[in-house]
Formats: sequence, structure tokens, C-alpha cells
Amino acid sequence: MLTRYANRTIEENFDLLDLKQAKAGLAQYNPFVLNKTVAEAYEAVVDVLGASGLMVIADNHMSQPRWCCSLDDGNGFFGNNNFDPQEWLQGLSLVAQRFRNKSTVYSESKFVKQPLNNICANIMNGFIDHAGFVMQGPNPFPLFVTHLAQRDLDWALWAWQGSYYFREGQAEPGESFGVLDSNWTQIKNPNFVRKFQLLQTMLQDPNSNASFSYVIYHPQSSQCIQVSNDNKEIFLTNCSTPTRWSHNNDGTPIEMSSTGLYLKASGKGLEASLSSDTLSQQSVWSAISNSKLHLATFTQGGKSLCLQIDSSNSSKVVTNSCICTNGDPNCLQDTRSQWFELVGTNTL
Repeated sequence: MLTRYANRTIEENFDLLDLKQAKAGLAQYNPFVLNKTVAEAYEAVVDVLGASGLMVIADNHMSQPRWCCSLDDGNGFFGNNNFDPQEWLQGLSLVAQRFRNKSTVYSESKFVKQPLNNICANIMNGFIDHAGFVMQGPNPFPLFVTHLAQRDLDWALWAWQGSYYFREGQAEPGESFGVLDSNWTQIKNPNFVRKFQLLQTMLQDPNSNASFSYVIYHPQSSQCIQVSNDNKEIFLTNCSTPTRWSHNNDGTPIEMSSTGLYLKASGKGLEASLSSDTLSQQSVWSAISNSKLHLATFTQGGKSLCLQIDSSNSSKVVTNSCICTNGDPNCLQDTRSQWFELVGTNTL
């Protein structure tokens, strides 16, 4: 864009693509854009996003003005038909020069059949080792949010847009992965805000003197454990007002902060409860399995019990026999109902 078409105006571009309806919309709502060059318009969009608190990665996958990406588009690597390394470097330089003073511009899956706990552990270790996050399995969302919440990481989402002016020869196609609907008027999936509620919150403020505690987070549902006002029920709800807990390390009780009441397993298939008893084995908790996402205690007989959401239609938290926590490669049961993690915070 910046090396070949930087001086073409938006109006010229829309006329070349015969986008009459889109051009009419711009003329009505954002007429100032029509006379801007494509590079100026790109910068104007970055400025508007920055003014709204959104950061931008200035990216370019293609040498031609077309949709990315395919195996035969000639843009895969240096020296391909449409990938000139010198032009690529020139483009990077032009982007750097244009956006160097804009603080909101901060940078230019495969499926493996194995136990979910193993998949989760491999992904987390790979992220730490290689500074990347590989999405694996049919539903990677819980793995992703678990890691983000645990380390209070900043993150970016693709894609925001609900549709395009023009894509692959078609005018105004929708974006199936877009957060917004095709008219850009509302969030497409009503569960989106709930799913990302905890992740959008600053969990660890380095400038705060507030003491640290934990919330108990269930990544599959994106909910947190809360205790009823009478301390008799333990359930999952949204993470806006979660119950706070203290926990020293594995093999110690989990206390509801400053209450003298501790999380206790009542038995297999029974609801978790609160108790002042800290001597019982069933009041002592550890993160087990190679994913470290099973909060487990042990019965007098030595059998492990894990926190678990009662069912997909219930918010009650129970304890049940731990699933696939011994590393057995042949255990392929779905373990996500038992995935809970202690997320540290000094802000909630």
C-alpha cells in the first residue's frame, strides 16, 4: 500500500472497484476521507482508534491490494513472485516514519489428539519458551484465557470489524470472526462481553498498596466462584464481584479472605462448603495434573476430589473424582468442567 498506492485517493480507489454504495455512505457520514490518499486515510483510522483507547499493530501481509492469505499468492517468503525483500524493507521504513510519534501504534492451529490436560500444559510451556501461543484442539478458548488471567497479560483480538467494503471480488462481505455485526452497530455475540470480562480488568496494579488475594476462576465458563451472603452456597457467577480468597501454597487450606472460613470438600458429588476446620484432609488443596488446573483435595481413603461445576445447566460448585489427572495418555475425557485456577489480584 505505502510503496505502490500511497498517492491514490480513497475516492479513486472506490471508483476503480465500482463501490458506489460504500462511496455514498462515506460522502454522507465521513466526507473528509474521500479526498485523502490511502496512506492518509490509514493514518486517520489509526488516530481515531487511538483516541478511543485502542492500540494498533501496523501490519502488511500482501504486496497487492487483495485479501490475505493463500498458499499460491506469491507472498509467502522472500523472493516469491510477489515478495520483493527490498520493497518489503522500504514499506517497513515508510510505516515506521509515518507512525513513529503515535504512541498507540506499538508494533509492526493444529489439532493433537491427547488428553486436554497435556494439551494445556504443552501450550503454556510453549508460550513461555517461545513467546507465542499455539492454539490447539477443538476449543482452545479456555486454555488461552487461563494463561492471560494467570499472568494478567495484555492481549489483542482479531477481528473487530463486522464487514468489509470489498473483499475477494465481493462488495460488503461479512467477517465471520468479527466482534461487531455486519452493520458495525452492536456486538455480534451477546456472550462476548461476559467471556472477556475478567481479562479486560487490570488484575495486578504495580502502583497499588492493596494486599493481594485470589479469585477462583473457571475458564470454560469465564465465571468466578462466589459465596452466598449466608455462607451456605458456593456457585459460579460473573467476575464483577467475586469472592476473594487467600492461599499460601499447595497443601494448605483456601480461606475466604479474613473470615476464618475455609473451602472444604463434603464428598464425591456433593456441593463444596465452608468450614472452620483446617485439620481435615478435605480442607487442604493443591493444584494437580500437568496443567495445574485441577484444584484437588484428598479423602481419608486417599482418593482425590476436584472442584467441578455441577453441570452445564447449573452454577453450583461440587467436588467429584478428578478426571485425567495422572498423565495417562489414553485418558481423553473432557476435563474442562474441573478446570479452576487461583488468579492473583490486588484490584478486585
